[in-house]
Amino acid sequence: MVERFLQTLEPGDADELHALGRRRSYRPGDTLFLERDAGREVLAVPGPAFLAFIEATPAAGTHLLRMLSSRLRDADVKRLEFLSQDTVGRVCARLVELTERFGAPGPAGTRIDVPITQEELAGWTGSSREAVVKALRTLRELGWIATARSGITVLDVDAVRRRAA
Repeated sequence: MVERFLQTLEPGDADELHALGRRRSYRPGDTLFLERDAGREVLAVPGPAFLAFIEATPAAGTHLLRMLSSRLRDADVKRLEFLSQDTVGRVCARLVELTERFGAPGPAGTRIDVPITQEELAGWTGSSREAVVKALRTLRELGWIATARSGITVLDVDAVRRRAA
């Protein structure tokens, strides 16, 4: 969230916010925080300093509000999916999302270029790991995806997208 937020700011505003915080680096796949943990962001800015920055920079507040609104809308969509779709549909919805955000098109399909475990996919779909394993098996048998230890390749994005709807 920090990098995307910083990218929406005017260069001078981004520089000002950087000066208020301390940059931290993490490896891909590192856990930044867990549920109920205090957040550890990539750019750590003390709360009062961040609030003062937002008050002094209305455009930054507007960008932040847009980002938060977008995330709330996304959470609402996921809640509706959870109530109205089976596990295969929810897995398909997450695969479409991951393909759009991190997909690397190739000759065999679109490879999801981010490490993801079955347990993480289960958490994102509100399912058990066992249910996700069965859903992935179903999608493999349909020929819509291929899985390997190193990731998932979506072979038929349109079919997965239709099943997600």
